[in-house]
Amino acid sequence: MSALGAPRSVLPTWLMLAAVLVLTSCARQPPAAIPAVPQPQVLSGWPAAYDAYIRSEVRKYPGLLALAPERLADFCPGFAAIGDKAQFYADLLWAIAGPESDWHRAEITLETELDGVVDPIDPVTGQQVRSEGLLQLSYQDIDSYDAAGVCRFDWAADKPTAMAEYARGAAYGDGTRTIHDAYRNLECGLFIVNAHLLQLYPTARFEDALSPYWIVMDPAHPGYAEVRRNLARRQPACR
Repeated sequence: MSALGAPRSVLPTWLMLAAVLVLTSCARQPPAAIPAVPQPQVLSGWPAAYDAYIRSEVRKYPGLLALAPERLADFCPGFAAIGDKAQFYADLLWAIAGPESDWHRAEITLETELDGVVDPIDPVTGQQVRSEGLLQLSYQDIDSYDAAGVCRFDWAADKPTAMAEYARGAAYGDGTRTIHDAYRNLECGLFIVNAHLLQLYPTARFEDALSPYWIVMDPAHPGYAEVRRNLARRQPACR
């Protein structure tokens, strides 16, 4: 859910199944052991280290760096002229995180309706779906995208803290859960960006490919204007 209160859109059931089929190259792996935080992170805000991390990670997805400018004709008219495409994606995730979480890496949003389902249940947690972290992701993304190797959220390790936070209806966690780790959240979010742009919606407009996951990327949603304003602050070519 965005910071503006509208429900976040998710993939319909048939697209979730399609995602499993088209993303078979991302072999399921057991969750990695929880390492020490490799870089600095804050509960609220966006350190320069987040940009550096995304710039490094995006190089795993060369298709994003070579995306046809025509797909961004409305969203970022000057995309072709941007020399540092890796920085563009760092700026994009920063722009989306604004209306989604107000750049708070431990935000928790209880989803009351997703894809027409009232009080949806997360199949990974067995609890009502929560959207969490900088990019408002969910534990179910591990299964929806067959992405255990890149959406490295460890429910078994997180469960005791999560259940306590859920029980008291906390709007923010204490930041210790894996889904609230800024780098894991950004890693998974970038994977979802690539999946939507290159695999699920390979010919769609940029915003139409991403809005089925992040409703704030839908031009009809009030959060879209905030995303565009945020992006323009960092990328003049996108004004």
